[in-house]
Amino acid sequence: MKRTLVLIITIGLIALMANAVYATTILYDVQNIGGDTWQYDYTVVNDSLTDPIREFMIYFDYGLYAALSVNSSATGWFEQTVDPAFVLGMPQDGFYDAIAVDTNPGILFGSAAGGFSVQFAWLFTGFTPAGQRFEVIDPATLAVLDSGQTAPIPEPGTVVLLLSGILGFAFWRRLSMSKPNRKD
Repeated sequence: MKRTLVLIITIGLIALMANAVYATTILYDVQNIGGDTWQYDYTVVNDSLTDPIREFMIYFDYGLYAALSVNSSATGWFEQTVDPAFVLGMPQDGFYDAIAVDTNPGILFGSAAGGFSVQFAWLFTGFTPAGQRFEVIDPATLAVLDSGQTAPIPEPGTVVLLLSGILGFAFWRRLSMSKPNRKD
């Protein structure tokens, strides 16, 4: 029983330490609106920056995306898109940019904001759009404060599966610990 409890506590601590790796996270949900028209819905989580997130950019790769447009406006944010294009003989990625307006404090450390949505034409037929590069920017200095890759919003079933696996392992461990050890 004691060993099982220690094992459960150890697994819990490992899970907590894994979550302690702080980084700005931009989660997305993607859906097909019809034909080649798709939509990303974003939630931005500030788990790394002590200063609020006041601007972020999400990049749309040249050759995969076209016809970017802000689909719904997040309250307190100025949002714009620039389509991927061929500029000065070079392919340039497009982007979605969101800047907090003066009355908006931004996304504070330990909090999240949603309501960011971009509609686009997906040019890579037969595949579903996936993660994108992003940068968190200081709007005053234009310095990049953080960067990463957007991640899909986890399905509730994934969390349930993980928890059931941990509980199943704990139950199996408890059963194996309660059986007497035989040495034949």
